Amino acid sequence: MEVKGDEGKPSELQKYNINKIISDNGVGIIIWPTQWDLFLELVDHLECERLGPAFEIVDKINERWV
Repeated sequence: MEVKGDEGKPSELQKYNINKIISDNGVGIIIWPTQWDLFLELVDHLECERLGPAFEIVDKINERWV
């Protein structure tokens, strides 16, 4: 997980690392403060082992920089 400030932008290395985590079936996100509610929802799904909905939220969070 990479946390950015309101105006922050991920570096190419950060994008690469997150994409590598995702391609290895892990959970990798770059998140901004406005996405906090989505992050909390993601954590809830992961704690309850609801992986389908969790990965949908990962995609939604990562839409900002993909």
